[in-house]
Amino acid sequence: MIGSIGQIDYRVIEKIHECAGAPHEWPEAIAALSVALSCRIYVLEFEAGSHHTGRYCHPEDVTHILEGLSQLDAEGGDALQFLLEHAALYYPYWKSPVEPSGPVVPGSAEENQGDWVRMSALITPIVRTPEKVILVAGFWEPDIARDLGLDDVLPNFRRYVRAMNTALSLGDRLTKVESRFDSLQAMLKMQKHAAFLVDDQLSVLFCTPATQSLLEQGTLFTLEDGQLIPLRPELYHAITSIKRFLAGAQKPLSRQLLMAAVTEPNKSIFLQEQNNSYCHIRLQSIVPETAASDGSAGSILIEVRESSAIAPQVREFLQSKYGLSQSEARLAHNLSVTGSLATTLEGLDITRNTAKTHLRRIYEKTETQSQLELARLLHRLSGLF
Repeated sequence: MIGSIGQIDYRVIEKIHECAGAPHEWPEAIAALSVALSCRIYVLEFEAGSHHTGRYCHPEDVTHILEGLSQLDAEGGDALQFLLEHAALYYPYWKSPVEPSGPVVPGSAEENQGDWVRMSALITPIVRTPEKVILVAGFWEPDIARDLGLDDVLPNFRRYVRAMNTALSLGDRLTKVESRFDSLQAMLKMQKHAAFLVDDQLSVLFCTPATQSLLEQGTLFTLEDGQLIPLRPELYHAITSIKRFLAGAQKPLSRQLLMAAVTEPNKSIFLQEQNNSYCHIRLQSIVPETAASDGSAGSILIEVRESSAIAPQVREFLQSKYGLSQSEARLAHNLSVTGSLATTLEGLDITRNTAKTHLRRIYEKTETQSQLELARLLHRLSGLF
């Protein structure tokens, strides 16, 4: 019935909006829209080069439509080319019904096109990016089309397709964000160091496995209801500065420039721990490209690098690559870990003279000249494991 076209079904608009986060719901939403407008709705996505992707409808279902549009004139060219390359968003291309002038000849183009020629159609671009163009087409059956004009369907049709534009654009943005976070999560999981990715309210989005032991120590951070709490004043002030920078990135350009003058996007802090060793905390702001235009909140990557332990595999590496004996490799490893010859002698239960003999051979084989150079070598080799 034509009368149903005059009413907006807000349940359909709600269904369309839901597709932003659930793309698999598009077939159901398109079917609901077809009922609301008393027509057949087709969503046609084209990649560069006018290739129909078939993402929203099977290519075989729209072959006659694409062929028919290619045969219609529009602005000095065919209608399909005009809609894909030149028409502005929401431009209402209207196709009036055409009644056959005589009997339809079997096997002719008219017969192959079926009822398409006698249908009314409204077609409009709703998405245009460098990567793709999406058209929405509504076709009204011949028994409705003969009494139907553009003014009868355009207001509600345009309201629905604007909702589709919103859902499709948001869906693309969510896909990009999910892809970015998936990549970042994969990167973080491969990190040996403790690292947190938090939002602008310090809620933890992702973290590396090494953060578990860091939180158990309870000296730098703690976790309360999923929120990362800094325990050192230096950390609190650095994170607060990063949060101010992120807040400024959501402002207009003039405000961004002002905030950039008084805040920093990244911070680097060295803190001494209870065992007198040092750790390096790096904080990096991550600002979405659309922060200034749509207020998208940024995030903070917090990486904690502690004084690295020397991997036990280094002992075997020293034996196989540098020709150290098992005793020499054990001494080189323990001395570089403790930094104290006295502590090493006590742990290995060897005499000072034996240790000096081993050390002379270790220096010769590794081409080092001091305990410091030896420790540096072992720390570099530890990075291999």
